[in-house]
Amino acid sequence: MDIMIENESLLVAFSSEGGALTRIYDKEKKKEILYDGQGVWPFSDHILFPVIGANNSYSLNGRDYLLPKRHGFAWHSSFEVLLEERDRACLLLERKAGEEQYPFPFRLEVSYALKGRELVRTGKVVSLSEEGLVFQYGLHPAFRIDFSKAFLEVEEGTVLQVLDKESGIIQKEIPWPYPLRWRPIREEITSHDTLVIDNPKGRIALDNGLGEKVTLRSSCPYFALWTPEKEDGDDFLCMESWYGISPYKGMEKDLSKRKAVNAIKKEKTFLDVLSF
Repeated sequence: MDIMIENESLLVAFSSEGGALTRIYDKEKKKEILYDGQGVWPFSDHILFPVIGANNSYSLNGRDYLLPKRHGFAWHSSFEVLLEERDRACLLLERKAGEEQYPFPFRLEVSYALKGRELVRTGKVVSLSEEGLVFQYGLHPAFRIDFSKAFLEVEEGTVLQVLDKESGIIQKEIPWPYPLRWRPIREEITSHDTLVIDNPKGRIALDNGLGEKVTLRSSCPYFALWTPEKEDGDDFLCMESWYGISPYKGMEKDLSKRKAVNAIKKEKTFLDVLSF
């Protein structure tokens, strides 16, 4: 089921199946901002939970777990609608203990709220046991782009995590090789599968070359940039916020010992703001 919220500037839609965005429409400029999922990648966005990346196996407390797909299970799970108003809504995914894919009982609340020309996305993970839980969380929105005209702004001084294209495993870190404002080239991004960027400044901005500017502000420790090698529909670029890190060389199989994992006893909130 699609849920829609709007104000004078923006119209935003998202689905109870997966809880992710399906549309962002600029009412003032009469332009679609979000990729429509009608090409090689049949989605517009994902919610990443409880793991991030291509490696879909992990262990906890001596037991091995296998997820059927990359980036966890939230993006292909059914969410309950908790709140639906004109300019805000909240969705819920809740699981009990003892699940085959993830051992912890939890609540994952994903809220959407419009404030002028901003879309505020809040993720809240709540432990339903005294044991607490460990997890990774992230967002995966895809924005329409004209690569021949687009520009990205990424704060200088960041570090690039270089992935091996075949395995999806991060092999090394290198200093950010681009200027503050640079033109993203599809081949440069796809040669690494995904560009993963340390995020000390909390901001990344895209001029999509189609008359729209998108600024993502987040407290996530990593940003990721991804696009397919070729596209049979509209071109797009995913600007992802990662509260966790993709699999890396020498990583622990135990999820609780991995770099940038979230370990909580009660709850934790994640805030991402998209400005247009």
